[in-house]
Amino acid sequence: MSENGNSTLERIHAAAKAEFLEKGYRSASLRNIVKSAGVTTGAFYGYYGSKEGLLQATFSRTDLNFVQTVIRNLGVMDDLSQPLEARCRALWDPVWAFCLSGPDAIRFYLRYYYSAQYLVSAHDLHHRNYQQLQARLSRYFTSAHDSWFLMAHIFETILSF
Repeated sequence: MSENGNSTLERIHAAAKAEFLEKGYRSASLRNIVKSAGVTTGAFYGYYGSKEGLLQATFSRTDLNFVQTVIRNLGVMDDLSQPLEARCRALWDPVWAFCLSGPDAIRFYLRYYYSAQYLVSAHDLHHRNYQQLQARLSRYFTSAHDSWFLMAHIFETILSF
């Protein structure tokens, strides 16, 4: 996709997050999203096909950005000169910075994660993203349970938003 196409998608996702946060899924207006993003209705439907498609894509993008932030910082776990607790904290610090850099994106993410629409449309994709992350984390822990526990702790901390 071209740089202009990526810019258009970013504008649409930003407008969608704002609209979904303000009005919720049912009351969100595609007309407002399209207008705020500065795109035509035809272009919107060419990218997403429906409001549900937009919601899924916006959640997926936020979800993947979060997972990639954790994966990018996994190298700190290789510093065996540090105790495991210190390495986990070093992993968490950039993740927390990511969350603080876009609190509206995190609020949107959490609101959708706990919604009925999530269970219908994004649950499987979300778990595929996290299985990728869990597989990478598993080499640092004696059991898969421990790595899931770390991710649950990170996720629960994000709920402070």
